[in-house]
Amino acid sequence: MAKRVVWSKKAKNQRLSIFEFWLTRTDSNRYTIKLRKAFKAATNKLKDNPFLGKQTNTADFRFLIVKYYKLFYTVTDSDIVILSVFDTRQDPDKTPY
Repeated sequence: MAKRVVWSKKAKNQRLSIFEFWLTRTDSNRYTIKLRKAFKAATNKLKDNPFLGKQTNTADFRFLIVKYYKLFYTVTDSDIVILSVFDTRQDPDKTPY
């Protein structure tokens, strides 16, 4: 049975900041729309395959790579909770999980 994808407040804020950055940087919403579609496609895959992402060093957390971003998430009985969105071009020591 497909699980529901839920974005944490932190992840929603990070995603919004990413969209705003690209909108300002490019003076166009084209890349923002592409990125939004990529995030949507990735989360749709997770609905049917919640363990698709690679497991982190922390047992209950996994991540899925979308373009230059890692979507960190955890799986509960009924939901997939996106916890954080991390830009992989940053210092890897800043990885949240």
